[in-house]
Amino acid sequence: MKLEKMEHFEQERNIEIIKKTIVCLMAAFVFLMPFPHTTAIREICFYISGLLFVGLIIVKQSLFYFRSPFTVTLLLFASWSFLGLFFALNKPNSIEDFYSHLVRYIIFYFILINSFDSKKGFLTIVHTLIASASIFSITCGIYFYAIEENPVSSRIDFKEFQINIIGFLTIISFLFSINLLPRYRQWHVRIWLIISIISTAVITLLTQSISTVIALMVSLLILSLNKTKIVLCIGFVIVISLFFFPVKERINPEALERKIQGDDRYKIALTYYEMIKDYPVTGIGYGMQMWYDETLWEKYSQRLPEDKRAVMQDPHNIVVSVAVRTGIVGLILYFYLFIIYGKMVLAVSRSEKNHLGQEWVWTLVASMAVYLVKGMFEPALTNVPIYICYILFALITIVWRLNSSAFDEENIKGMETHS
Repeated sequence: MKLEKMEHFEQERNIEIIKKTIVCLMAAFVFLMPFPHTTAIREICFYISGLLFVGLIIVKQSLFYFRSPFTVTLLLFASWSFLGLFFALNKPNSIEDFYSHLVRYIIFYFILINSFDSKKGFLTIVHTLIASASIFSITCGIYFYAIEENPVSSRIDFKEFQINIIGFLTIISFLFSINLLPRYRQWHVRIWLIISIISTAVITLLTQSISTVIALMVSLLILSLNKTKIVLCIGFVIVISLFFFPVKERINPEALERKIQGDDRYKIALTYYEMIKDYPVTGIGYGMQMWYDETLWEKYSQRLPEDKRAVMQDPHNIVVSVAVRTGIVGLILYFYLFIIYGKMVLAVSRSEKNHLGQEWVWTLVASMAVYLVKGMFEPALTNVPIYICYILFALITIVWRLNSSAFDEENIKGMETHS
């Protein structure tokens, strides 16, 4: 009898070690997202945590939570994208990207909501993202301006982490830090959060990206609806800072007018619109190498007047990108995920029992606004931006689950019916 108890205790301890290992590996994966030359480490973290998680499910030592409000729509979108593989113009690349740029993100989402399914887990993701963005901001600022000796007027940019992508990470970390600051009384934590706010704000402005500045302002406006004093103070400092940072040269009326008149995004969208007209149902396929298929680009660019043609490049817009790759049906399914996100936000905000939800709901709304605003102007469906999107999906799911009413069978069924 004692031997059986000892064996059971040993098994429970081993299971707990495996669960903590998964958490550590996924936290490491999230932390390393923006850093160059870490692909191999991130792949190891992802696949080992995935294998361990599947192992726990197989031996029935982990209760796999599959019934998220996102589940049905994610599966429908994945199924539709899979169907589109049979009609893809570039089948090998579409098959490859279907896994690496869709299935992989869905797996990532389910590992997060199952491994970080508590208030502690939620805050672990938040703190990891803050640490990642803050350390990245500090180190890349030092490297770009001090070591490489670029002038402060230069737009901060890296081959591995491009200028138009940086804002996805830094603004959301900035918002998370603002939300956490008044919740900690320990001075060492407050000092760290202040450093995080300053470093991410500075790097955000040094990108001199117009879409990033717009996303920053929109997110602060949303957050001010809940945290009026602190956001107004920080917002005031940022607005004043705009007059001292080089970005002021890109957001004055004359510069904005030149940008609107000379920007190629509209012309790029027109070319892709021609593709959508030919493939409105299933799209041209999930592969993204087609963004650089000169023959395909020339074929559809030739349909436009010469003054409406643009140099070949990716869509720089999530609506155009999804519609081209998966057709109108795929576009509807994909954007329904954001409607579900909004429904979950409303469910959490109306619950007086869910204190974590009350504390974070406005920050999660502002963070998703950053993704959507920037996504209308920048590539947002690969690498860091899309991982951040699925992290936000996971965070709202965790908060929603912690809502006591969310565990009622009827509520779960109701949410899934609408999804």
